[in-house]
Amino acid sequence: MELVLVRHAEAEDPDGKRIKTDFDRPLTDQGRKQAKNLGKFLKKTSLTGSLLIASPLVRAQETAQILHNEARSIFADFETWKECGIPASWEELRNRLEPLKLPSAVLVGHMDEIAILAEKLLGATRSSLSFRKCAAALFRWEGGLRWQTARLKWWIDPEILSLMAEMGKDSKH
Repeated sequence: MELVLVRHAEAEDPDGKRIKTDFDRPLTDQGRKQAKNLGKFLKKTSLTGSLLIASPLVRAQETAQILHNEARSIFADFETWKECGIPASWEELRNRLEPLKLPSAVLVGHMDEIAILAEKLLGATRSSLSFRKCAAALFRWEGGLRWQTARLKWWIDPEILSLMAEMGKDSKH
């Protein structure tokens, strides 16, 4: 199985008026651009038949929706799972994912939860991994979804995605 972990894109801060809580934070214009760039990148990967899973928080939902719109061809379905919210429940997530026997899944969540899951998958030490907003990493493993058995296949940063998008625009002129 392959699992892509994505930290949500840049979101607005709560202002106590329009955005009352951390759970209600929508993406900024920059965040929407980040998610669009990541979606275009994912579309060019070898992922197929992926289940897109998102935290129920607004910023994760919006990030996932943009990914789905940009890379619709790689996704078999899009679901919201409370297990990837804040706080995340990784044992429940693993127990829910494993019986599905999917070729791949893309999970949109939050920092520190995404980093903790990456650490569990790799067997890395605490605080060794950090996902910037709209960064993504693909992990692969054989057999069942067991902790400390995954291998990191790739890691992509939003700045690299932005450069790739700019290079793509330049090549069209």
